[in-house]
Amino acid sequence: MGKTKGDRRIQMGKIIAVANQKGGVGKTTSVINLTAGLGKSGKKCLLVDIDSQGNSTSGLGINKREVEISTYHLLTGDERAAEAIVKTEFKNVDLIPSSIDLAAAEIELVELSERTLRLRQALAPIRDQYDYILIDCPPSMGLVTLNAFSACDSVIVPIQCEYYALEGLSQLMATIKQVKRLYNPVIELEGILLTMYDSRLKLTEQVEEEVRSHFPDKVYKTVIPRNVRLSEAPSFGMPAIYFDQNSRANAIPLYRIAQDFEQSDMILGRATMANWVIRCSERYLSLVYDRLQKHLCAQKIIQADETTCQVTKDVRPSDAKSYMFVYRTSEHCKEKPVILYQYGKTRSKSNIQKFLTGFSGTLVSDAFSGYKSLDKNDENIHSAFCWAHARRDYADALKALKGDAKEVAHETVAHKALVQIAAIYKAEEALKDLTAEKRYDRRQREVKPLVEAYFAWVHEQDPATILSQKTRDGLNYGMNQEKYLKVFLEDGNIPIDNSATERAIRPFTIGRANWHIIDTIHGAEASAVIYSLVETAKANNLKIYEYLKHLLTEIPKHIDDTRMDFLEDLLPWSEKLPEECHKKI
Repeated sequence: MGKTKGDRRIQMGKIIAVANQKGGVGKTTSVINLTAGLGKSGKKCLLVDIDSQGNSTSGLGINKREVEISTYHLLTGDERAAEAIVKTEFKNVDLIPSSIDLAAAEIELVELSERTLRLRQALAPIRDQYDYILIDCPPSMGLVTLNAFSACDSVIVPIQCEYYALEGLSQLMATIKQVKRLYNPVIELEGILLTMYDSRLKLTEQVEEEVRSHFPDKVYKTVIPRNVRLSEAPSFGMPAIYFDQNSRANAIPLYRIAQDFEQSDMILGRATMANWVIRCSERYLSLVYDRLQKHLCAQKIIQADETTCQVTKDVRPSDAKSYMFVYRTSEHCKEKPVILYQYGKTRSKSNIQKFLTGFSGTLVSDAFSGYKSLDKNDENIHSAFCWAHARRDYADALKALKGDAKEVAHETVAHKALVQIAAIYKAEEALKDLTAEKRYDRRQREVKPLVEAYFAWVHEQDPATILSQKTRDGLNYGMNQEKYLKVFLEDGNIPIDNSATERAIRPFTIGRANWHIIDTIHGAEASAVIYSLVETAKANNLKIYEYLKHLLTEIPKHIDDTRMDFLEDLLPWSEKLPEECHKKI
């Protein structure tokens, strides 16, 4: 009865926006780890991702491409916040995710009533369920960020210790002051967080001194240093405090492991370790890889993608590109999932043909000619193309709009295309938990009419009359690949896009960011084998260390066998695997 309005707000859950109109300052990393830290300390927390890039969403292990209800729907008034909340695997941490649709919210809000107050109204019914609600704002000062400022009690501003830091900070403070006057009388500056801190640099010292002198009571004593693990953690879909304790060996290059050994007076060179890995792969682990490849090529649907890598000693110029291909079972086929990597000296279709020897079915991919040629030259292989690629150019076209053009973006061809594709995705997402048969039936009734309407609309457009190159690219992609984009309608097990394969290749790209190059072709081939076993083990809910330990214990016992039947007992779904290999669900 005697509590003040301010006390009531704290009791109901404090809302903190984490914002900086400049990107690349560690904003998302800060909010993810602050939320996780509060959760781990016993506080019930909700992270609200209103950045269209969705990095907080993926940083907490949620696939933003699979999000059904996002902050976009809260801002446009289509859904309630309670229906958008997603449970994460981290203690006391819930999430309202972002999605690609949020990119359009800035435009759509212009025409809505109470356009700066919609997030506040959406969060009000759930506020008392949490100790803290943290908002990850976009790196710009538009209507979406104003919604966050109108909803919050305070703002945390992460800044990098560089020139112009104070200039951006003063602009942000002016905005907060204006919001306080017009929309939210309780908003305050919670604190300023110095990020990417490098004590070795004189500039860091100077910027810190200046910021603390201007805001003596608002700059946190704790600073966030530059740290590899801090930057690696989001790529694994987890906060740093979870990543560091559980993933000590993830993507660490051999030279860093050698340095760790050296600190303990153990001289173990990276060349020695590399030879161990290659020998282990070639003699033992490749046997399981080959068996998994046969299983994969026996499937009716395979998804494929590739990414670049650099191998220095392959008798080509030092800057020549090599490729790591990845293949997997359909994401709709939940039993016995397989994810396999293949090293290719070039991007040639011959690499794909070699790997897919014996395969007869549908290959889901992007429109790269190497995949498409198989459809034309092999009567046993049919192509299905990715709808995520069909919308990519349109999204880029909207992002490129500047100035007054943003105000009429909803009238553009790109926006109209994205609205139609979003409707297709929304109808498709409602079917994700169905059997293949039921998914096929519902697709024919609910998804196919939307697809046909989209292509009818595409053919009505004249790309030559459109100024935006990206919009023209999007229309041409639809016109040229219509046949292949419709294939998913023919089988309930064919996914609408290739996002699952893009996620499967991500562990390799994370490793590549750390070690940059692979020394030899043998090393690249060994990497393909080991990445394959690790990712397939993860997909089958196995403990990676225990599974690899089991393989390296059992395979040497059979190394002189003339028959390889024992390998069936070592596959990731074998009922004969020891209990310690399985994760507890």
